[in-house]
Amino acid sequence: MKNMIKMTEVAEELKNSLDSDYCQKESILFIRKRTGITYKINNVTEKSYQEILRLSKI
Repeated sequence: MKNMIKMTEVAEELKNSLDSDYCQKESILFIRKRTGITYKINNVTEKSYQEILRLSKI
């Protein structure tokens, strides 16, 4: 798969963000940064999201 993002990278972005929003129905994770930029990450399953949350707390 091209454009594959590692969960650890996403978790690091989440750790340094203002806030985030997860849409389970559409499997999209939005991460809003302090700079005002919002990242949109597609194809995030519930299991992946839980793992990202876990990694962002470490």
